[in-house]
Amino acid sequence: TVTHRDGRTEVWEPPHNGILLSPYRTYRWQKYVERLRADDNTGLWEPTARWVAQQAGDDVVKVVLTRTFRDVAVPGDGTARPPQGRFDFYTLELP
Repeated sequence: TVTHRDGRTEVWEPPHNGILLSPYRTYRWQKYVERLRADDNTGLWEPTARWVAQQAGDDVVKVVLTRTFRDVAVPGDGTARPPQGRFDFYTLELP
């Protein structure tokens, strides 16, 4: 989540456009995000948050990296789909 100086927030998502290279590009971003979320790769968190801030504009004051997850329901048991969980795992505050 990117927060701008005026208080506006937006959710940044990895690029996934284009017909010719889209499947390859999307897969590479998926693999990057998969590695980014792992606790073993904390060295990626700050540089990624700074890159996201640069992409979002000059007025960014905060970037929060968030893991989203959902428990898997047992197929056919008739229960509702479990709610999505969220966990903020890195926050970058900018001046």
